[in-house]
Amino acid sequence: SIANNILTACTFNTVVTDDLNVLTGTSPYSLFTIQTTGNYFITGTAGFGTGAVGYRQLNIEVISTTLGTSIVVASQYVSATGAGYKTLEIGTILRLYPNDQVRLTVIQTNGAALSLSTNSTVNGTPDTTFAIALITPQPQSIV
Repeated sequence: SIANNILTACTFNTVVTDDLNVLTGTSPYSLFTIQTTGNYFITGTAGFGTGAVGYRQLNIEVISTTLGTSIVVASQYVSATGAGYKTLEIGTILRLYPNDQVRLTVIQTNGAALSLSTNSTVNGTPDTTFAIALITPQPQSIV
């Protein structure tokens, strides 16, 4: 569960594929370590459990070895209205370097802990997911 007003790294127990060899440590995974310099498409989804107050936020965060700091590079925010599930989706394209680490983080202010959806059939809320795809290993122009 996601504690109230505490930035929390999402963890993943199930891996569909790891062709880029970016998973760090052992299951449950939360950090993904880049092996190859390139442009990456990074996307994530978080389905928050029911709660009628506060806000829900989903971030893509990079822990940059090049810059020596952690940076939120993309963020999606929504106010809680009503008591239903809230689903957030996010995506970005980034230039990343070896040993940069990427993670998906969430925060919520419901007043109590909320769960993230793990059942894609509940109210149509998708599972909490995270994907990284290397789109160009060489320098490119993207507009």
